[in-house]
Amino acid sequence: HDDDDDDKTSGPKNWRSVIRFDLSQLPPNSVVESATLELFMKKAPKKSRTYGVHRLTANWSERFVSWLNRGEGIAWGTAGSDFVATPTASVNTGTKSKVTLSWNVTADVSAWLAGVENSGFVVKDAAENSSKNYTAHFISSNREHGHDASRVPRLVVAIRPVFEVSGLGATAGDGSVVLNWTNPNPPFVPPASFFDGVLVIRKAGSAPEPVLVDGVSYLVGHVFADGSKVIENRLGALGAFETFTDSPVVNGATYFYRIVTFTPSFDYSRGVATDATPTTPVPGGIAWSFSLAKPSLPPSSPPALPPIPGTTVTAGHFFVDSL
Repeated sequence: HDDDDDDKTSGPKNWRSVIRFDLSQLPPNSVVESATLELFMKKAPKKSRTYGVHRLTANWSERFVSWLNRGEGIAWGTAGSDFVATPTASVNTGTKSKVTLSWNVTADVSAWLAGVENSGFVVKDAAENSSKNYTAHFISSNREHGHDASRVPRLVVAIRPVFEVSGLGATAGDGSVVLNWTNPNPPFVPPASFFDGVLVIRKAGSAPEPVLVDGVSYLVGHVFADGSKVIENRLGALGAFETFTDSPVVNGATYFYRIVTFTPSFDYSRGVATDATPTTPVPGGIAWSFSLAKPSLPPSSPPALPPIPGTTVTAGHFFVDSL
């Protein structure tokens, strides 16, 4: 905004900036080590203000976005944009113009890479509706300041590539579940620094959602806050086919599994999930059949068969086959 009404006292005048970044180039399985939003403040308020960054919860069109609408003829749920009430991060503006302000938005970028819809951010004063308007003016578009890369909005993301197992399968048996998968073979040098082994995490009845802390080694038997449990911790060869049998387990119960990879320094992936329900095998039925064959006994010694009224008994063999 280029207006100069910072000191007007005619009543509140709230300004907010919405901004969104395309994250499609980031590998979806990456772990976000850090993410920083940088905005160039071309004009500072005459009194320092606190500006917060909030994660938007509704998509919007750059062409039609306004205080009331987020798209053509589509209103915000609440005038001024729909966003998470608690700011992801906040900073003080100071009163010096032509400086870059930074917010730590690691939590939001991590959520987007994990599958939460990326609707962008809204930047707003923490104390709106004041009697005086002390407004900070940001460049919030990459087309707003020509080709000066130092002044366009930036999202600086540091990521760590993570490699998952592939081809995860689960075969239910009688009191057992057999898991199989193929270990990753990272295309980086040295590949062994990106993969060292796997954790097999199990939970009965619902999908495990363990919170793993990088740098911590989790042993077999460790139980996470969600009730899921580490049932296997094994080192693995790059690209190797692996098999693990979970036994004994209760027939009829559904077990959910998550295979999580880790590096030599215990950095963890999000994991790949599957489930299976072991069952008791149904007993097979018995089919009966009869056949006649030539007697193996001498003709003078016919087998003693019970007489049946009205029939003539002929020597032979009587077979019962059980299938």
